[in-house]
Amino acid sequence: MKRKIITDYGKRVTVLLGTILALTITGCSEKVGEAGVTVEEIENIQLENQDISDQEKKENSMPDEKDSENKEEAESKKENNETEILEGSIRNIGDLSIVISQSFTEDLEGDATLAYQPAEGSSEEVLVTVNFTDSTKYEIKTVANGGVNEDDDVTVTEGSFSDLEESESVTLTGHYTSENEFQADSVSIYHFV
Repeated sequence: MKRKIITDYGKRVTVLLGTILALTITGCSEKVGEAGVTVEEIENIQLENQDISDQEKKENSMPDEKDSENKEEAESKKENNETEILEGSIRNIGDLSIVISQSFTEDLEGDATLAYQPAEGSSEEVLVTVNFTDSTKYEIKTVANGGVNEDDDVTVTEGSFSDLEESESVTLTGHYTSENEFQADSVSIYHFV
């Protein structure tokens, strides 16, 4: 008889522990559901982060492709001594030469064009050394009202090399003599008032 009591007691303890364990497992899974985080959601977040990382890698590699295209284009134009227009802001002034940070344009939808210049010191900034000769022609374009009325807001006067100042915007006509060297035949110096 003692054996039967112990067996019944053992069965009750086993059933009680099994019930507690089942409730604990069910309670934990409900708490995970309440917190709103499931294994599937974690996997989705990891995939999204991977997609963002892949996109950043593509964007970071694009300047290299753009630089490669710019180099090929400059080499082609150098060989043909093709007349080019180069725009940018003056970073440094030397003896009959300047260093500019090149400006770029991008066509937008419709007839709109976006002009931009990469930040100074950024990896996307393109510095070009511009050389002048005694025959280089200089002009100063004084622009009023931000040039809203186009030619009506622009006054053109004759200039010289001494009119060049750091941070001024310039438009140069000439040709590339190497990848990052430009020979200017004429230069327009912009003064905004």
